[in-house]
Amino acid sequence: QGREIRKGDNESNRYGGTYCYLRYLIVSKVLNTDTQRFVWGDMIELNKANNWAITQEVCSIAVTNLMEGKQFILSWDGDSSVGAKDHAKLLILSNQEAEEPQELILAGMEILQIKDGLCSVVFSTDEKVGELVFIQ
Repeated sequence: QGREIRKGDNESNRYGGTYCYLRYLIVSKVLNTDTQRFVWGDMIELNKANNWAITQEVCSIAVTNLMEGKQFILSWDGDSSVGAKDHAKLLILSNQEAEEPQELILAGMEILQIKDGLCSVVFSTDEKVGELVFIQ
C-alpha cells in the first residue's frame, strides 16, 4: 500500500526511453509503542497534561494548543478508514504575528491500525516525514 508505479503510455523522453512515475510513502518504524504523539520535526506527546489536544473529523485531524496559539490540521479526501489517502494536506497555523499559515501538499499519507483502538497516521512531504499516533 502507498506505492504506485506506472509506466508511461509509450511516451519517449529525449533519451529515447519511456517515462516511469513512482509514488511512495515512508512508513514509520516505531509502530509498536502506545505513546500518543504528533511528530513534525519535534515530538508532541498527546497523553500528557501539556495543553495539546486532538480533534478528529471524518476527513481531518487537528492537533491544537490554545495556550501557544498553534494548530496542525491534517486533511484528505475520503473517510478515516485504514489505508492510503488521496489529496492529503498539512495546514500549520499560528497566532504569532510574524508567522503566516503554511499549507503543505503531502507526498503521501496512510492511516494504520496498530492495536486496541490505537491508530497511526504516517505522512510525508518530499523532504520530511511525520507521524500521528492517537486513540480512535
